[in-house]
Amino acid sequence: GGVVAMFSVISSSLSNAISRFLTFEIGHGDKEQLKKIFSTSITIQFVIAIIIFLLSEIIGIWFIEAKMQIPPERLNASRWVLHCSLFTFCINLLSVPYNALVIAHERMSFFAYISVIEAVGKLAISLLIAKCQGDRLIFYALLLCLFTLIVKLVYVVYCNHKFKECKYKFVFDKQLMKQ
Repeated sequence: GGVVAMFSVISSSLSNAISRFLTFEIGHGDKEQLKKIFSTSITIQFVIAIIIFLLSEIIGIWFIEAKMQIPPERLNASRWVLHCSLFTFCINLLSVPYNALVIAHERMSFFAYISVIEAVGKLAISLLIAKCQGDRLIFYALLLCLFTLIVKLVYVVYCNHKFKECKYKFVFDKQLMKQ
């Protein structure tokens, strides 16, 4: 979980870079190039997410089973946390272009509302742990993963509804990807 949280630094950097490209094209008014940048950023995020997910799953399971000193009865919970953390990370990574689009269009009120909802939701999840009858660690990981998925789906729906350039179409522009 901690290693996955460390990867969130990458998400922040990618969000800033994508936002810069989107903002630049919004300023130029070239809608086709804006669509191309958005689609390219989705493709890049998807490739990065798959690579990190596969490597982290392989290395993570090996690390849990071979190197960590976890009581045998908690191995299942640690695997669940790994899987949920990686899935949450991938959801966050895939939503970076949508977050960047909201920022580039300067829809800060939407961004602020969602941030408040996220904070309240995470607090509610923390409070719900006390009511859990099963394994609280697994419960927490699953709820956090589900909540992240719901919040990111809100971003996707909002962007698809508000921004015309938000329609994904596979684009492979090697020069744009390098930039």
